[in-house]
Amino acid sequence: MRAAVIGGALAALWAGGVTGTLRAVDPWMSGTMDVALLSMMQESQPVTESPSVPVSPSDPSEGNRATAGGEANAIDAPVSNLPPINVDELAPRAIEALSATLADRTLDGDRRESAARRLAAVGSAEARLPLLRTLTDPGDPVGRLSVARALADVPANPEFVDALFVLLDESTPRGLLEAAADAIAANKQNPAVVTRLIALTPPESPETVRRAAIRALGTLSDRRGAVRLVELLSDASPVIQQASIDALNDLTGQNIFSPAEWQAWWSVRAAQTDEQFRLEALAIRSARLDRQSRANQSAGAEIRTQLSQQLAAAPREQRGPILETALLSPRPSLRAAAAFLIAERAKTGDVPAPLRSRLADFAGDSEVEVRLQIAQALTFINDRAAFDQLTQQIMVERDARVRSSLTDALGRMRDPRAIPLLSRLLDDPSPPVVMAATGAIAELGDTLAGSDAVTARSLAERLRLLFLERFPAGQTSPLRLSLLRALTSLEQPSLLPLFQRLLAADAAEPSAVRQLALMGIAAIGDPSTSDLVVDLLNDESTEVRVEAVRALAKTSNSFIYGETLFRRLSPQVEPDERVRTEVWRTLVTLLPLARQEELMLWPDRFASEPARRVDVLEALVELDQKPGNRIDYLPDHLTSLGETQLSLGRYQDAMRSFQRALPLATNAPTLTIRLIELSLDARLRARDWRGAVTFAAQVLGERGNEFQTTVGPKLKQAAEQLAADNTQPEEARRFIEQALAMTPPLAAQYQGQLRDIQKSLADRDNQRNNAAPDSLHAPESAPTLAPNHARTTPEPVASAR
Repeated sequence: MRAAVIGGALAALWAGGVTGTLRAVDPWMSGTMDVALLSMMQESQPVTESPSVPVSPSDPSEGNRATAGGEANAIDAPVSNLPPINVDELAPRAIEALSATLADRTLDGDRRESAARRLAAVGSAEARLPLLRTLTDPGDPVGRLSVARALADVPANPEFVDALFVLLDESTPRGLLEAAADAIAANKQNPAVVTRLIALTPPESPETVRRAAIRALGTLSDRRGAVRLVELLSDASPVIQQASIDALNDLTGQNIFSPAEWQAWWSVRAAQTDEQFRLEALAIRSARLDRQSRANQSAGAEIRTQLSQQLAAAPREQRGPILETALLSPRPSLRAAAAFLIAERAKTGDVPAPLRSRLADFAGDSEVEVRLQIAQALTFINDRAAFDQLTQQIMVERDARVRSSLTDALGRMRDPRAIPLLSRLLDDPSPPVVMAATGAIAELGDTLAGSDAVTARSLAERLRLLFLERFPAGQTSPLRLSLLRALTSLEQPSLLPLFQRLLAADAAEPSAVRQLALMGIAAIGDPSTSDLVVDLLNDESTEVRVEAVRALAKTSNSFIYGETLFRRLSPQVEPDERVRTEVWRTLVTLLPLARQEELMLWPDRFASEPARRVDVLEALVELDQKPGNRIDYLPDHLTSLGETQLSLGRYQDAMRSFQRALPLATNAPTLTIRLIELSLDARLRARDWRGAVTFAAQVLGERGNEFQTTVGPKLKQAAEQLAADNTQPEEARRFIEQALAMTPPLAAQYQGQLRDIQKSLADRDNQRNNAAPDSLHAPESAPTLAPNHARTTPEPVASAR
């Protein structure tokens, strides 16, 4: 019963039933209030249904969002075929959606206030217009209150001052009156505001208006306001006296409650100039804000801990609704805690799917910290269905940290539609935002180069000028490197002079810049740059040498540097193993470009390195088949390739190589016999007994009995080795049975030898059985590789004639 009551109270809280009470709480108590709310959540019944989140008219439909997020969206390649976005429409669309929410009088106050806060955070003239329209509408008290509260928490704007002062009237409801006074007080740098507030404090003014004006004066570090507050300590109204004491305490950070003590306090400061008083008040306010910040941080940590514990204790299916409910809280600290936990969980993909697909709905929260955490979560989640919401929020987002994180999230989507917006963000005043934009362009560069050459060229020129104008040579600032990385991704030949200049010996560019310049040259792949790349194989930086080797693979159109690279396989020439590993990869890429007679000398260079020998032989086999080269080398090269593969235990590869070589060795009897022996060896070493017998029968069927001496000894030797292995007697018996059942059959000589081995196996079994009483001897249960092992009649193995 108690839990149900608390659950009902919580539901009423979310619905805004106690919003006024919560807002009346001192801001210093926000953290404590959030802890209390969280405790109510813990004691209430588990949430069974996620509260609905308003989706703006421009948001994607729920149907489109159903499959968004998580692993399903961790896609590397861009997929969008839609036209690029119109950047100029993004902000108006976002403002239009928020304006519609603010103007909708059927919505509750919290929803409308959230829209007002988001519009106020935008700060543009277009966003201020719907705020001013609602603020001045006497027929919309809920909307006016929403706007007044929103304006109290954002940087001041003089456009609203006159409309707010109109609300300082005795006919205005108390909540709206106080909210208007708070919003007026946000204009701390406007001297006329102090004058106008003082003018509302005489005895002839209504008491409610006087109290609101006094409350606002207590938040301003202005000596004139302090003088007036001290004067009001002698007012005839005890209510006004107390309001003045409270305002002075707020202004100075003191805890004085006696008019006489305040008079004494003022007598010490009466001689101060306006500037001296302002500096002292600012210092006091700064110290108080520091204390409040530490208190809020402590409370925020406690809220996160409690919310995390609640999530851990809840069933998995309830975690999403719990987090979403917290994101809908009227308290910023609780929303921030939920956003923080979501961002942490997003790193490991532990955000519930329903919440994951709706997370972008919270990207425009009125609190900066909430928006920041949500943006970071979206970066990991990579929800492509959130594209429209992200682009709109970026265009109206005033906080550079949030813009940067949102741009990172947009870049992860790799959606080419974002290019116009990313290009616009290159002019952003915040370097982290520009860096995020260049990082996103780098993700899209190769796709753009292949699909929209005109845009790629234009963007490359834009980035090139930005790179040259903003940064002198020799710098390694993160933004400079990010710009260069974006340039390398666009694969534009027009950028070659820039990359070549960065690699020039007299450029004195740092290694990180030389690396990226080499990447750019590699992406373009112009053979005329290979000589420059080869020179950098001797660079002092290991990382630069690695990139030079990689670039050589992309810029070489011949095997002219084959010997140069071969020498660098030696530790005496190239001391770093990473470079040597990359050298071999590049060599493998270039081997098919060699001349046939040149490459025929290379297999012997790797006689003691069979893995590399295989790479060379595979390239040689490819060269043998090119028009103009001698095809008669092919059987020998295939045989050498198969033998090397066999030595590496790559039995299936070896079988394929021998199988390719056999038809080509028709006129070479010795090679034919060798290939048959090797083919049989490959199957026997792979323990493919049935395959070996089948191949032997095929050889006899196709080539005649003269090959009995080729296959017979091999099968007999394999049977002997199997019989000698006491761990697999049934495998040996099955192999012999299959060999004896071959069609065409083995010669009598080899059949007799196999039967002798078969008999020795049977004799060994009998001796083992007679060695102990039956009661003490358990029947042998031998493993077998062949099916139907219970059958006693040998299964015939026919040739594929």
